[in-house]
Order: sequence, then structure tokens, then C-alpha cells
Amino acid sequence: MIGILVSLAMNQMIQTLSLSEDPNQKEINSFYSYIAQKAQDRVNDYSLEKIDEILTNLSLAREIYAQTDRALFLVIERENKKQR
Repeated sequence: MIGILVSLAMNQMIQTLSLSEDPNQKEINSFYSYIAQKAQDRVNDYSLEKIDEILTNLSLAREIYAQTDRALFLVIERENKKQR
């Protein structure tokens, strides 16, 4: 999601910069376009890594939850047997 928003913002900036007719401004705009593209690539790469990290953490959290849920169930069962 972050990558998509940054991509849209970068594309809008590149389009706006490319409207100038001044040769000096076109060279500067070309430089800014290059930087914008590199920033966009970096954000896209980062977001994919971050998404992978989040999914891994969610998987670990799900595993921990399942083990905790099972342990809690066993404790409740043991307490119920003691009370009978």
C-alpha cells in the first residue's frame, strides 16, 4: 500500500517536472526524475521486505497463540478434574 502511494506521488511529480520547456530546467527535471525513480524503487523494495517481515511475525504470533490456547485449555481441564 505504501509502495503504491509513493509510486503515484512520484509519477505525478515526474509528470509535473516534465512540463517545463527551459533546457536548463529540463536537465534539472531529468535529475529529479532519476532521484524520484530511485526513491520509488527503494520504497517498493522496502515495502516488500517489510511485508515479508510482517507476515513472518504474524505466522509466529499465530503459532504462539495456538500453543497458548492449547496450554490454557489443558490447565482448565486439569482444574476441572480437580474440582470433580
